[in-house]
Amino acid sequence: MSLIRDFWTAMNGNEWAAVAEHFLTDDFVGIWPQTGEIFRGREAFVAANASLAGQHGWLFEVMRVVTEGDHAASDVRVMQRDLHMIARAASFHDIRDGKICKQVEFWSYPNSIPEWRRGVLESDPNLAKF
Repeated sequence: MSLIRDFWTAMNGNEWAAVAEHFLTDDFVGIWPQTGEIFRGREAFVAANASLAGQHGWLFEVMRVVTEGDHAASDVRVMQRDLHMIARAASFHDIRDGKICKQVEFWSYPNSIPEWRRGVLESDPNLAKF
């Protein structure tokens, strides 16, 4: 779905209000289950993103988008120029009237293989490079 790819491309501009206006419904709900945070409305989306460290340095690279009807899932690599932060975000999007009305995001950060699992599975160090 080009809407989701276009959303992430627009996020590279780090212009949160413009992204919210163009891609999110007025009653948008964003959920980060890992921290229990809920963003209700475009203004909350803008406030949350504007409060992040290293403004104007966020980069988003779409790895994959899967769609079915009015639902989409995206796997995005997230990089921060100033802090050198690298993460992956798995996001589930609900679409209404050509805009995102709900987004549930799970953020992950690089981890090493636990000692108890070393040698049990095949490993690829390039895969772990977020």
